Amino acid sequence: MKTSGTISETRKRLSEIADNLYKARQRYSITKKGKTIALMISPEELKSLEVMAMQTYSRLSARQKLQWLEKPKRFIAKFL
Repeated sequence: MKTSGTISETRKRLSEIADNLYKARQRYSITKKGKTIALMISPEELKSLEVMAMQTYSRLSARQKLQWLEKPKRFIAKFL
C-alpha cells in the first residue's frame, strides 16, 4: 500500500486506506505541495503511543511535569 498521498488522492481511496490502517497498523501521511500536513494511524497505534506517553510522564519529577505542561513541544524535543 502507498503510505502517503495528497488530500484528493486520500479522499478517493479513504475506505482502502482505513482498512489498511486497521489491518496492518500502517501510517498514512496526507501531503500538500509535497509537505506532510496530517498523519493517520490505527487506533491500536494511538493507544500504544498514549500508554508510552503516560509511562514517560509518570517517571518525570514535579518540575519536569510543570515544564511538560507549559511547553510540551519544546520539552519533548529534548528527549528525541
